Amino acid sequence: PTRRSSDLGRPAEPFVYGRYKTVARGIPEVTGQLPCGLMAEEMEAASAGEARMRGFITVMGNPVLSAPNGERLAAAMDELEFMVSLDIYLNETTRHADLILPSTVQMEHENYDFLFETTTVRNFARWSPAVFEPEADQRDHWRILLELGARIAGAPWEVVDDLMMKGLLAMVVGPGTRCPNVTPEEAFAKLEDRHGPMRMIGALIRVGPYGDHFDEKSDGLNLRRLRAAEHGLDLGPLEANRLPEALPIPRIQLAPDYVVADLDRLEQSLARRSGRDGLVLVGRRQIRNMNSWLHNLPALAKGPNRCTLIVHPDDAKARGIESGKLVRVRSRVGEIEVECVVSDEMMPGVVSLPHGYGHTLSGTRLSVARK
Repeated sequence: PTRRSSDLGRPAEPFVYGRYKTVARGIPEVTGQLPCGLMAEEMEAASAGEARMRGFITVMGNPVLSAPNGERLAAAMDELEFMVSLDIYLNETTRHADLILPSTVQMEHENYDFLFETTTVRNFARWSPAVFEPEADQRDHWRILLELGARIAGAPWEVVDDLMMKGLLAMVVGPGTRCPNVTPEEAFAKLEDRHGPMRMIGALIRVGPYGDHFDEKSDGLNLRRLRAAEHGLDLGPLEANRLPEALPIPRIQLAPDYVVADLDRLEQSLARRSGRDGLVLVGRRQIRNMNSWLHNLPALAKGPNRCTLIVHPDDAKARGIESGKLVRVRSRVGEIEVECVVSDEMMPGVVSLPHGYGHTLSGTRLSVARK
């Protein structure tokens, strides 16, 4: 059979939800997640009472600028008993932390191009070594996260890492996989790295369509061979017309019952908030500033202003506004003045503003982003 870099795995389980609810308003979780707009009320004693959120961990994030009603969230963070941030910046969010844990940065650790495989125009695999040697007391991002989880669980981080690795192997080897005759125990004994994410990457490479499937006599791919390929490995052109096979209807839960049951409430809410004279405000992510982290990098921050409000021509004409002019955007919790861009790429009745801007708060160290 033809080999691919992204063959289908086992069918995904349906989303789980409602296993627990927020304290302030009883909002149910969905697959272990809750809307970021609920963070402030869960921290506030006035909203959540004695059962409120008392500890908080942020990981390379800046929700004070990127989440709704950041001013309220910033105030709520001061009610926490303890807050820790994994970050290399003192930004609008981490300034509230009791402890900031900076990790090594991109060129101080080895890397596998995992993300780019999903957007590439050709099939490839590539590993890159660290460019710079980190200071002796620095730790990689994965190690910090692993140690935090291990200390909360009361176990050595090596034990937690091994448990996660064995859990992964239980899903990718054995009957029904490409390695039907390999047990998780056998696969674990053959892993090439002792700990860390590259051990996990190595396992996924070996069970993949180009892997050696834990057969030492195979000429298939493993982490050792990938590391030896200085410029990466070209695995050939992408295959056309893969979507029908990759997304068969039984695998996708397009309309879960708990979403469909709530559509009426959503429509009523939109009708109230976007009347004849109102507009719906949506966010926007752009490649040079997808996250506020990138606002502090000179090479990405330079160039034309990208914090603009995109407005459909019909809405602009009705309000007498033009491209390049400053307009006032007002919501329930605040208002700003921002440059307007009139474009038919925006749907009538909807305006778009990128999130994460506004680096003017005190107590930060973002020399580029503040300019």
